[in-house]
Amino acid sequence: MTSHTSPHDALIKTADEEFHQLFVDVTTSFGLPAAPGRIMAELFLVEGPVTMQELSEKTGYSLPTLSRNVRALDGMGIVRRDKRPGSKKSYISIRSKKLLEIMMNIMRIGYEREVKVMLRDLPRIRKGYLAVEERLDEEGATAEEREALRKRLEIVDGMEKDYQLMERFMMLIGRFIIEGEESVG
Repeated sequence: MTSHTSPHDALIKTADEEFHQLFVDVTTSFGLPAAPGRIMAELFLVEGPVTMQELSEKTGYSLPTLSRNVRALDGMGIVRRDKRPGSKKSYISIRSKKLLEIMMNIMRIGYEREVKVMLRDLPRIRKGYLAVEERLDEEGATAEEREALRKRLEIVDGMEKDYQLMERFMMLIGRFIIEGEESVG
């Protein structure tokens, strides 16, 4: 098969690079590496599923790098890996070309990684500080020691409140998206 080159190919390639960079900027702003952004951008631009080899050729990433990042994106619910009957190849496609849905998946992963863990563990840490406070009372701690502990408890309490707000924020965003889809769809 021969490929047709056009004088406009360079212009399209430049615009595609800007599109890729946009996705890289978004994914890195969420603390992810650049590769998932480039992969998502490429999957937005192609028609239908592509093989790992095709995706490697389009992105310039090695197959092991692609495999690791596609597995992560699949785990986030952003891409899908399918096998076709009679083929050993994996076919990769983007689950949704709705940016809001993709961003929510990325935020959900961040929420599950950080917010849920903090909300689970901060009460235990607070309880530990309270146990130390009780012991300081029993052992006659200095005013400086009590003040240092009080500041630590304030930090933990503040963090817990902030993470509770984040949890409510995530729930509101989820409801907003559901209501938006219902009103559009």
